[in-house]
Amino acid sequence: MKGTVVATWLRTCRKIYDKSVVEKAMSSVGWKSSRIFSPADNVDDNEVRNVIEYIAKAQGIPVNELWRKIGQDNINSFFNDFPAFFQHENLYSFLKSLFDIHVEMVKKFPGAKPPIVNIEPISSNKAIFSYNSKREMYDYFLGLLDGSAEFFKEKITYRIMEQG
Repeated sequence: MKGTVVATWLRTCRKIYDKSVVEKAMSSVGWKSSRIFSPADNVDDNEVRNVIEYIAKAQGIPVNELWRKIGQDNINSFFNDFPAFFQHENLYSFLKSLFDIHVEMVKKFPGAKPPIVNIEPISSNKAIFSYNSKREMYDYFLGLLDGSAEFFKEKITYRIMEQG
């Protein structure tokens, strides 16, 4: 996992929960609470998962719920960090651009392995949106989707057709 996204997740957790919980979670995997993640850092996926699991347990919520909250909030963080990626008229055009955004992220952060996302319209107001990732962060993705709809002030409904 690239340091830039891990830093964003931790910033969100500090924003929505007590900072001391996040610091203890970081310490639980051997990180200093003052650690600064550079965009070039490669952070172990298991350590990240353990930090998020620690925070969820400390807050008494399921891990999947925490990932959704992080995803929903991260849209605003990504907008602040990368505003050019959000210059779209509507949610559909933003979602359509995600593949290209991820291509740019790989160029900007060598070694990044973002998910492959694709959207295919099937009618004037329906589309099939696919998310493919070896990390299988489905709940985070759904939080991002919810946050994106909120960001673009659009109401959406979706159903999961297949997962795994």
